[in-house]
Amino acid sequence: EFQTNGYPARRPWFPFAKDFNYQEVIPSIEDAYPYKVDALILYWNDTAYSTPAARATVERVLADETKLPFIVAIDIELGETSAWADLILPDTTYLERWSTPHVGSAINTKTSGVRQPVVGTFNASMDYTPFLPKTKTLEDILIGIGKAMGLPMDLKDENGNPIPLERAWDFHSQMITNIAEEDGGPGLSYVLERGGRFEDYSALYDGDKMTHRMTNRIHFYSESLGTSKDSMTGQQRDGLPHYEPIMDAMGNPMAGADPGYPMTLVTYKHAWHSMARTICNPWLVSIQEENFVELNASDAAARGIRTGDEVVITSPSLPAGTKGIAQVTETLRPGVVAIAHSFGHWEMSSKARTVDSVSSDFDPMRGRGIAANPLMRTDPTISNVSLQDKVGGSIAYSSTKVQVAKA
Repeated sequence: EFQTNGYPARRPWFPFAKDFNYQEVIPSIEDAYPYKVDALILYWNDTAYSTPAARATVERVLADETKLPFIVAIDIELGETSAWADLILPDTTYLERWSTPHVGSAINTKTSGVRQPVVGTFNASMDYTPFLPKTKTLEDILIGIGKAMGLPMDLKDENGNPIPLERAWDFHSQMITNIAEEDGGPGLSYVLERGGRFEDYSALYDGDKMTHRMTNRIHFYSESLGTSKDSMTGQQRDGLPHYEPIMDAMGNPMAGADPGYPMTLVTYKHAWHSMARTICNPWLVSIQEENFVELNASDAAARGIRTGDEVVITSPSLPAGTKGIAQVTETLRPGVVAIAHSFGHWEMSSKARTVDSVSSDFDPMRGRGIAANPLMRTDPTISNVSLQDKVGGSIAYSSTKVQVAKA
């Protein structure tokens, strides 16, 4: 039983993982903890599809106006989460945006790319109209909201002088100027013409060492971690590296907690898919139209399953199960089931929706296959959220026990 004061807290606290705990947003709204929420603004967010064990909670909470009276979604698709919004603010595509995308850690020279709109139009004041005139960039949406709220809308230059913030370009021009002028570099136009600023390859090494090498110490003991307490159990945390088995929020090991579900579910992404929305690209769908329930040949033989059979996969959190097509393979060890991400959408414009009295376009191909995340295990002590790491804040994508049977 949760206590008003002391331990356990009503929900876990994450003092060492303060950002991007997406799995906790909707469940915390449902519990009105640590406070009640009156409005939620979502940007490119598909928690219902992409977060383990989230579908039932998201749909329950977003349908309940006593829990969440107003939902705004900034999106380019009616995704599984944005389909529940009271108001949709149509976003732009990547071809209609300013941004400064960076590169992976394999590139070890300093690199800052700059993306700019390649379709749409600008006027003399650099006001941008995207290809579809009723859409807006995120920055223009937020600036418009700020103006409507009467918020101060000025940036400051390096001397503290105000720079009016009237449009997306006002914000991004300052960011691009910072990239351009670092270390006395070239000007704004130079960077825009080249799509960014790129350090010469000759700067990769400083003698026989990498120029941009890690110079900080590696600490094997974290004092801040070792002097903190678990918000649920009240126990002192260990500041040293150590192994822990998968546990629920109250510290109970999950091993053996789900008899009748002998296999372990894992998920992954194909090399040509990166997120929920990549199913919207028909060229990627043409590579593979749907995903499969993949299992080892020995597990398949024990269940009388062959490649191409329809199967039912069930879990403790989804005992009714969901159906998919089996693929028998030796690329998985016995006892493991794999389902690739990005397929099996129940929204994402996979079916018609009526918006402003107009029936939307849709592509049923986006609904083919099976989604893994709705199968995943909820925490048995906090039933509206997935199993999760209370220190790092990560979600358990590979800790659900399942059963597979021929349909």
